[in-house]
Amino acid sequence: MRKGSDKITNREKTIPVSEGAEAFLELLNANGVDYLFLNPGTDTIPVQEAIAKYKALGRRIPEVILCLDESVGMNAAIGYFMITGRPQVMLVHTDVGTQQAGAALHSAQRGRIGVVFCAGRPPLDLDADNPNGRSNFVNWVQDEFDQHGIMRGYVKWDYELRTNQNIHRVLPRAFQ
Repeated sequence: MRKGSDKITNREKTIPVSEGAEAFLELLNANGVDYLFLNPGTDTIPVQEAIAKYKALGRRIPEVILCLDESVGMNAAIGYFMITGRPQVMLVHTDVGTQQAGAALHSAQRGRIGVVFCAGRPPLDLDADNPNGRSNFVNWVQDEFDQHGIMRGYVKWDYELRTNQNIHRVLPRAFQ
């Protein structure tokens, strides 16, 4: 966007989405992601639902590689980058997924490997009556006070996306 303007230049385009997880998938498409290495958990359900919706509609999405071990998934993303030079995405489950991928994050950082590492968080909304809020015990025990701190020393940049308002700016920045 041009400085001081709300008009979109020809470098940006608008794609309608109904959920933040759909915006996430569209941004993966826009950034040339071929593979989404996914370690599923309660926090990745919206992304998994968006994947199912896109598949049902015949829309393009990165190929999902189910990774039941975060270290294996992260190392697969590292290997893909080493062969192609193109960063892919690893999506893990909350703080435990982040910790489990720790040694692979170390390898990526030391090898100057480009991988966009994403980890979910428990819901922020404390209203138990809200279906998208902290509605059960597991949402509380998975909350890490400084989840970024687990991997901060092994990444070039980290950011916690607390709302979808800036996802269209944050995710491309991660690929930089």
